[in-house]
Amino acid sequence: MDVKTYNKLVKVDVLTSKDLDSYKSGIFDAVVHGNKDDDKRCHHYKQGYDYGLGIVQKIVFDITETEKQLLKLIQNLKIGKALKNKFKNGAE
Repeated sequence: MDVKTYNKLVKVDVLTSKDLDSYKSGIFDAVVHGNKDDDKRCHHYKQGYDYGLGIVQKIVFDITETEKQLLKLIQNLKIGKALKNKFKNGAE
């Protein structure tokens, strides 16, 4: 199969340095700034921004799950301490 036939069968997207910079800029804006730069409307910026939002959502979800686990642990420790005090006071 020659290159022309291959290119017709498979869409080859070649990223330029400018495209890659736009993609990275989109990720940075989503993760650091939390908002989209309306002046940057190119496809690669939008893809990077969407990817960056995915990263942020994953981090927030992981933090939320960790907080839930810590709150549950704290609650269990408080219940354990309360039960310990109850039995300690009841045994006297």
